[in-house]
Amino acid sequence: MKSIISLMTDIEKEAADIVNTASNKKKFMYKQSDEKMTEIDKHYKNKYKQDIDKLNSKCSAALKKEIEKAEQISKKNIEELEKMYESKHDKYIDSLFNKIIRM
Repeated sequence: MKSIISLMTDIEKEAADIVNTASNKKKFMYKQSDEKMTEIDKHYKNKYKQDIDKLNSKCSAALKKEIEKAEQISKKNIEELEKMYESKHDKYIDSLFNKIIRM
């Protein structure tokens, strides 16, 4: 009977050792998994940050060109209006004067 109890105690100890070993392996695997996920997250965050920075640079350059183009067009339009005003100034004044006199 003592040999059966001794044998059962040995089996219980071995089972406890197996459970402890499995638990330790499980913890180790979780730790490795977390480290790998952290590394992957860091890698993709850096990659996407670089991609976003490139896109921002391209958009900023394109926007700057569009603004410069709009400024040139506006400047040209203002110059044309000033020329038209200068060339027709006397005509506008005469027309306005005549309208005032007729009233």
